[in-house]
Amino acid sequence: MVIRPSVRNAVGFSLVECLVAIAIIVCALLLISPVVNQMRQQANTARCRNNLRQIGLAILNYANEHNGMLPGPVPSVQRSTVSRSTMGTPAALPDFLATYLGYSMPPPGNNASFTVEQFVCPASRDIITRATGAARCYINDSNPAPGVRLTPFGYSSTGVEPTPPMNLRSFENPGSFRALNDDDRRKDSPVWVALKRPVHGDVRNVLYLDGSARSVDPNY
Repeated sequence: MVIRPSVRNAVGFSLVECLVAIAIIVCALLLISPVVNQMRQQANTARCRNNLRQIGLAILNYANEHNGMLPGPVPSVQRSTVSRSTMGTPAALPDFLATYLGYSMPPPGNNASFTVEQFVCPASRDIITRATGAARCYINDSNPAPGVRLTPFGYSSTGVEPTPPMNLRSFENPGSFRALNDDDRRKDSPVWVALKRPVHGDVRNVLYLDGSARSVDPNY
């Protein structure tokens, strides 16, 4: 006697079973997605703080070799690219700090540019974009302490008399003065993307003049 396989076994899974399996997979992805995004955001926030700490150490090393003088003068908005052609006025912090961050300047006559990666916040690579196409980077904090308006790195801009940088030794408590922060605030200038929330969610990363980097309330 020949036993024939049932129709169910020959066909395999029924349509209902396939739909149930698909529904379970979709639900699992919906549950996992927020967790993955949160982990990615936390990783970017940590990498950003590490960038700022490296910049802070470079600033301290620069000041140590220049009798306490901070690098500058520089514009308030930084860039992350450096070349020999940018080593003029107005300069930017990477021009002063690239060699302290492990980069070597191109030989004389070579104007090839390179990116100082420490000045690019990993969370804002795809969020903050300058109209010129320059890499996203950090910004000087012109209000380095509550109720205080200073320019620790001085100020320079085309057509404006430059303000010299300050001496680090003039700060009694450098750890209470902000140096750089994420450039994720709303801008009046049309070349910046207006954001509705910080790139790190509910915090903003800040570098202080003592070289420390912290995640703080974005509404400071």
